[in-house]
Amino acid sequence: YANAGDTERKGIELSVDANLGNNIKSYVAYSYLDAEFKDSFTSQYASGSNQNVQSGCKIPGTYKNRTYAEISWRHPGTGFFTSLEGIYSSKVYTNDVNTSSADAYAMFNWKGGFQQKLDKWSFSEFIRVDNLTNKDFVSSVRVNDQNSRFYEPGLPANWTVGLNASYKF
Repeated sequence: YANAGDTERKGIELSVDANLGNNIKSYVAYSYLDAEFKDSFTSQYASGSNQNVQSGCKIPGTYKNRTYAEISWRHPGTGFFTSLEGIYSSKVYTNDVNTSSADAYAMFNWKGGFQQKLDKWSFSEFIRVDNLTNKDFVSSVRVNDQNSRFYEPGLPANWTVGLNASYKF
């Protein structure tokens, strides 16, 4: 194990939360991160192999662009709620020398349900469907994995059903 030399990270995060009227709300968050090695160095592995990492290589495991967006609607009379989410992640490098990467992806999720209040009790029943379009994607990476098993796949389309109950003292 050896530390890298100087690195540089430049970025920005922005978000907007808006009430659009008619019980419709939206939320958008965006982050930009340009993270790179400023000094060249030799990456040493437990197996004894070494790789020369050039200045300017991107720091693996960091996404340059990520976006989350949600639009939701509530019907106050019935307690019904629904929302649609969109998530985008840019390509991400998986090793120091930037010869391997996971592709960018976009996916969509939906949720809906009902909410009730009874005195100090609140109840909520919901259903959620993630990865609506059944997109193949890499949900996380293992940086510099010695066996080149860099990728951990995300789940295919899947659903969750739930019930929440809370009491205010």
